[in-house]
Amino acid sequence: MSLALAKVAPQVEALAQTLADRAIRLSDRLEEARRRLDRFSERLAELQERVERAIAEDLGYRGARPCNEPLALPHPLPPLPQRATLIATDGSQIPPDRHAPVLYYLINVGAILIRHGSGEAPETFVEPTLVYDPDEVMVSDEQPVTAGQVNARRDLQEITFLAELVWTHRHEAPVIALTDGGLLFWSALEGLSQRKQRLYQRAYLEALTKVQDAGAALAGYVDRPLSTGVVSLLHLAGLDRSQMSQAALSTHGPLAGVLDRDLFGGLLGPGERSALFVTMSPRNRDFKDYAASHEIHFFYLNVAPRRDEADPATIPVLARVEVPAWVATDRTLLDQVHALIYNQCAPLAATPYPYILARADELAVIGGEEKRHLEMLIQMALREQRQASRPSAKAASKGVVRGRT
Repeated sequence: MSLALAKVAPQVEALAQTLADRAIRLSDRLEEARRRLDRFSERLAELQERVERAIAEDLGYRGARPCNEPLALPHPLPPLPQRATLIATDGSQIPPDRHAPVLYYLINVGAILIRHGSGEAPETFVEPTLVYDPDEVMVSDEQPVTAGQVNARRDLQEITFLAELVWTHRHEAPVIALTDGGLLFWSALEGLSQRKQRLYQRAYLEALTKVQDAGAALAGYVDRPLSTGVVSLLHLAGLDRSQMSQAALSTHGPLAGVLDRDLFGGLLGPGERSALFVTMSPRNRDFKDYAASHEIHFFYLNVAPRRDEADPATIPVLARVEVPAWVATDRTLLDQVHALIYNQCAPLAATPYPYILARADELAVIGGEEKRHLEMLIQMALREQRQASRPSAKAASKGVVRGRT
């Protein structure tokens, strides 16, 4: 063992103490955030005007904008549809390794279709893509593509495969399409060339259009969210108009450190959702400019299991659910997303998470044994073509040394 645990132990204790101290400091800030949530709950026009002013004056506001629902009003769990078709995708990848015998990367997308209420077994799909073209695996003469760039292509393939499946099954209405993670395709694009960013974003938005044209709902599920968009809104709400500036909006002031999930954790009961909000980011403006129906909205959902009346106490488990405007503005679709996501968390009640997404991840993941088999397959194919293939000296030496230990 190379990790000196005895030396790490004091640092672990310091970490725990730091978290305990942070919780004490955040208690008062959280109470202030909840007071503001109540105070501004129905002052929607005022809040919307403030957000629009912050955007118009280019003050760097990246928080949330309220829609037309009171901020502090929980929305109860809607009735569960008797029938629905749920489709989810997830992906994984083998990143490029410049020390490997040949430079490539692999993206594997898993998908699952569940016909809720039918009693039928789920349908599963796996779609692997091996990428080896030099123009796709190299960003320069000496540098292979980064893990982030591979992630961008994986995210794009996840949504395009999802859109294809939704279109194929569009007559099985209602159809609910789910992805793991948010719907704003922005962080994955960082590091790509401007040309490739435009190509990827357009393909992503075209996939969203295909889902919409199929008459389906689309939702992105964010587990354990770290977002502070609503907290940013409440910080903005507490400023005098004369105080609104880039400097003032670069922090959360007296609400610093509070997460949205902390804010709504004390408000939402099991199965309840928060009000709807819009993400005010440049990327979301791009989505809206492409099509108003594609602007991304979000709400928080307490996916904790319901307890019986004798034991009503439960620890809230908050997820962030992102939906495009065509879902947010259609109460039927919105209620179906709300009810079906909560229902999908029931099989994994001990650690609430949508079963369909857990299965999609299971289908997508590439195990160590599978990776070794793929590498053997590549080696065999190269030998058949009389192509030299050997790992770098560094990779080979690691194998020798680690093999001894």
